[in-house]
Amino acid sequence: MRRPTSPRRGNCLFLTLLGVLILGVVLLIGGTITFFVSSPTTAVSDAVAKFEQIARDSSAIEAPGTFEVDLKAGGAAFFLSPDGKVGDKTIPTPPGRVTYTIAVRDANDQPIRVEPNQAPRQGNEPFYFFGFCQIPADGTYTIDVQASDGSTPAAILAAPATQEDLEALGKAALGAVTGGLGGCGAICGIVFLLVGGIGLIFVRKKAKSDPLAM
Repeated sequence: MRRPTSPRRGNCLFLTLLGVLILGVVLLIGGTITFFVSSPTTAVSDAVAKFEQIARDSSAIEAPGTFEVDLKAGGAAFFLSPDGKVGDKTIPTPPGRVTYTIAVRDANDQPIRVEPNQAPRQGNEPFYFFGFCQIPADGTYTIDVQASDGSTPAAILAAPATQEDLEALGKAALGAVTGGLGGCGAICGIVFLLVGGIGLIFVRKKAKSDPLAM
């Protein structure tokens, strides 16, 4: 009666390393394509240029508080000022745990609906988009900004902008993020290729010295 043959001891390791190698190829190709298609460097430049264009005619206000601001017909966007400047004063970036609510009223004390940004602020990032509202006519509008803790100051920009401006800004920012993720994916692919390739070399060498290892 023939003795049953035992499965090759290295098969599992070989298949695992082969899977890592294939995953590395997929990540490298996919990440590289995503990186170059997204052009993150160009996307970052576009996002910065678009924000500078929007912020050029903005009014900086110190929250919390109530202020009167001249706005033009079209729309207004509200941002956390990256440099924290309000006149000659520089206000530190508020901690991420503090949130701000913005209310707008026209010259007749009628409320103007502000569409808030639903995405939470990440940590202590110095830039954040609070919301957008439609401005029906040129005029002086009252802007009320309140902090969730009632006192933490922040520099807020009230900037003339259209929905198209914000969509262009969001598209540029998304391109930068997508490109960055593509670059990270490509780097991970290279690491996986190295791990899988080197591992397979050692497994093959061991198989030559010990036939039962595979």
